Amino acid sequence: MTIQILVSCMDENPVELEKKLNLENFDALIVNQCNVKKEEIIHVNERLKVVNSNETGLSNSRNKAIENSDSDICVIADNDSIFLSDAQKTIDDAYKMFPDADIIVFNERGKFAGKPQKLKRAKLLRVNSRQITFKRKSIISRICFDNKIGAGTDVGSGEDTKFIIDAYRKKLKLYSYPKEIIKIPETELYESTWFEGFNESYFYRRGMVTRYIFGLWQAVIYSIYFALTKRNLYKEEISAWSAFFNMLKGIAKNEIEKQSY
Repeated sequence: MTIQILVSCMDENPVELEKKLNLENFDALIVNQCNVKKEEIIHVNERLKVVNSNETGLSNSRNKAIENSDSDICVIADNDSIFLSDAQKTIDDAYKMFPDADIIVFNERGKFAGKPQKLKRAKLLRVNSRQITFKRKSIISRICFDNKIGAGTDVGSGEDTKFIIDAYRKKLKLYSYPKEIIKIPETELYESTWFEGFNESYFYRRGMVTRYIFGLWQAVIYSIYFALTKRNLYKEEISAWSAFFNMLKGIAKNEIEKQSY
């Protein structure tokens, strides 16, 4: 069973990024969105493959990485995902434990501590992209990262949530595994390309994404839940009422579904 790390980045030096993310002992594929006239594929060495692309958008980058991978197991990575030295063994052990798994998400900062188990619907919203691994053959031509959302679009996030929910709706076999495969510095290595604080725009965009993923009424219910339970995250910047009101405005606008690509 082959394992490959899929890294998305913009205007990076792939060799330096490989070292920074501790990928020297892993097979890795880096999609580098940069100023090139046409797409080019470079085999830096037997372990590292680079796709230089003039496309924009994180979802497009993720999908291009999946398309260009030839590995059995793909591991989604951000450009702040520093891989632990035993990550490959951890991933291998997880898929041996769950040979029927299509997707396994790994623990990060206590999100999936406990015992290895099937990923329940109630925990889908706890998944982010840097926890996701999957069998490529289970994903290709079935689901992809939605290019209407995510970094590089007007809404800036949500592509990982929709990916895992689409997988659940397609009845793929999802599991969680309690070990970590990466470490994230308390001070992130890179600044977010879309997050500018818990302001009105943040909650407006969150409302749009929630409506797009869940539909009208589930989005309203989730917005109430988020405004109340996450108040400690944003209370220094905006009131709970204003947060909820701006999510409702985003839900009502429903702009994402009107987009076409």
